[in-house]
Amino acid sequence: MVWRFEPVAGAAFEARRRVRALLCCWGLSDDDVDVALMVASELVSNAVDHARTPLTVSVSRRADVLRVAVRDHCDAPPLLRAHDPFAARGRGLQMVDALASHWDCTPDPAGRGKTVWAEISPC
Repeated sequence: MVWRFEPVAGAAFEARRRVRALLCCWGLSDDDVDVALMVASELVSNAVDHARTPLTVSVSRRADVLRVAVRDHCDAPPLLRAHDPFAARGRGLQMVDALASHWDCTPDPAGRGKTVWAEISPC
């Protein structure tokens, strides 16, 4: 499933709403849905805050892997920052890194942005 969003504050909320509905239709457990929603929310929030371009959220499922991907039109890759207990922000990718079984950033081959994706292994 694929959804398009403008880079506005409500994008993460709407992405969570749509992802939740899809995952509930797929019959995932509440715990797995919560993990996927956290990952989707952080990836969308990063795209809104840093890329500031229209973005696309996609969710797919293969056997035992759930994949959440956010594509934007900014070439700058995401940065996994070191933990700073005094920082007000900057922990989103740390959460993605802790919750996902694997995540990465794939640059667009034509140089028109990137896709940041995370794979989650449901329980």
